[in-house]
Amino acid sequence: MLLRIYWDDQKRPAVEAPMGDFFCNAFGKRYEVANMPVVVGPTGSYNCFWYMPFRKSARPTTTSPIGSSAATSAAIAGTWPIRSSSKRGSA
Repeated sequence: MLLRIYWDDQKRPAVEAPMGDFFCNAFGKRYEVANMPVVVGPTGSYNCFWYMPFRKSARPTTTSPIGSSAATSAAIAGTWPIRSSSKRGSA
């Protein structure tokens, strides 16, 4: 399964990686990972805590190759802190 993430209505993805690679699991094998910024739990959860550099929006997408036995659905949830905006050049 391929993960793509787009920032702020961009046409090209800023992130494009196989889902396993993004979560430190490669070559079609699943391993538990317990560090920051990636956690792959024993119950099958995949979590990441990467800083995501967008101003207005982030749009993650997943695709699975035709004929692949990879999962065809994923739940993606995001949380982020709300920061006050500051004007450029202000002291």
